[in-house]
Amino acid sequence: MASTLEEEIELLTSPLIRSPSISEEGMEVTEEFNDLIEDHFEPLSTGWDKKKIKLDLYKKVYKFLSDEDLTGEERLQIMSSFSNAILFADTLPSTIHTPEISVDIDFGVIFDWTLTKFKTFSVSIGKGNYLNYAAIYGQSVHHGKELLGDKFPDSFDLWIKRIF
Repeated sequence: MASTLEEEIELLTSPLIRSPSISEEGMEVTEEFNDLIEDHFEPLSTGWDKKKIKLDLYKKVYKFLSDEDLTGEERLQIMSSFSNAILFADTLPSTIHTPEISVDIDFGVIFDWTLTKFKTFSVSIGKGNYLNYAAIYGQSVHHGKELLGDKFPDSFDLWIKRIF
C-alpha cells in the first residue's frame, strides 16, 4: 500500500522509538535530527518539486542515522551535511532535472544527475561550506569546489543542462 506524502512526513517527524542498542549520545544526535526535520517542515510546503526532494533527503538521512553502528561523531558529521544539503536544495532551480540523493559517511550527502556512466554530474555536501563536484562528459572529467551560497552555481546549471 502506497503512503501519501503527508503520511511520510508525519512518520519522519514522529518521535523515535528508543532502541537499547543505540547509545545515549546516539539518541541525542538522532533526536536533534528530528528537531531539524521539524524546523524545515514549513519550507517543505513551498517550491516546485523541492517538497519531494527534501522528503527524499530526510528519508535517506533518517535511514542512515538509524544504523546502530554509527558513532556519535559520525552522526554529527551527517547531520551537519544534512543541514548544508537543505540549504543547497533550497537553491535548486525548477529548470533542471530532479537529482538522485544518497548519503555516505565519507562524502556526506550526494546529489547526483546521471544520464549514462559517461554523462554524469555529482555534488557532495559535507560539513563545510563547500560544494565538491565532479562531472564526466564523454572522455572529459572535471572536478572542483564551489562555495555554498543562497544561489545555485551557474557552472552546475551548465553541467546539468549539458548532460541532459
